[in-house]
Amino acid sequence: MSDNKLKIRIKIQQPQPHAIEESYADPEIVYEQVWDWKKIGIGALLALSLLVSAGSLLFTGESNEKPQHAKQNEFPVSAPDETSGVTAKPDAQSEATQPIAAPPPNQAAIASKPIVKPARKPVPKNIANRSNAAEKEIPKTAARLKPRTAADHPEVLRAQLSHAIKAREPVDSIDAVQLRPGESKSVYFYVHLKNLQGQKIRIDWYYNNKPDSHLSLQVHNNNWRTQASKQLDYRRLGVWRVELTDEAGNRLATRNFTVAQH
Repeated sequence: MSDNKLKIRIKIQQPQPHAIEESYADPEIVYEQVWDWKKIGIGALLALSLLVSAGSLLFTGESNEKPQHAKQNEFPVSAPDETSGVTAKPDAQSEATQPIAAPPPNQAAIASKPIVKPARKPVPKNIANRSNAAEKEIPKTAARLKPRTAADHPEVLRAQLSHAIKAREPVDSIDAVQLRPGESKSVYFYVHLKNLQGQKIRIDWYYNNKPDSHLSLQVHNNNWRTQASKQLDYRRLGVWRVELTDEAGNRLATRNFTVAQH
């Protein structure tokens, strides 16, 4: 018996795997706004040029209107006829024969009017009385002395006797004081010094060559002014002297004066 082999093929169909679909979200679209700066700049320049041109037209229009108003207010002035003049080249003779234009009538009237100067205002009586009183305070018989003499040291710019000191300056320069019975007055010794900063000075008063009083002062700068006063009365009539000395005893300046009866 022959071997017969039976071959049986079994074909099994397996289901194919399903494809997996993946869902992706739709991409988000973002729109960016881009400025065209070139176009914007051109537009701004055009707008500015239009504004400038409009302003210039308005300004020129106003300036043209002002002269017209000014011309309306002016008075008509008759000018000489230029066509009737000499047409030849100007020389010495032609210039001499040219007619001289007459001044306008308004100017001639103004020139003919006399110039009236304003009258000065009268000085009030109270001011005049004050000036007279100030003059009476300073005796007119007081002799005038030079502020500096040859005997003074170079450091003494001025040294003088005065009836009073006003605004740090002497009002006059005297060498005599006149007193009535029972009257008393002050005399001032004014000095102006230089290059004595830091030094001490002394002012001595002498009556009939005898020491009466003294005053010591400190010089604070190289351009220094000061004064010393002395009260005089009727009981001490005679010769007086005031001396200015430095700390070494050097006599810088001397002034003599007399006290007499008025």
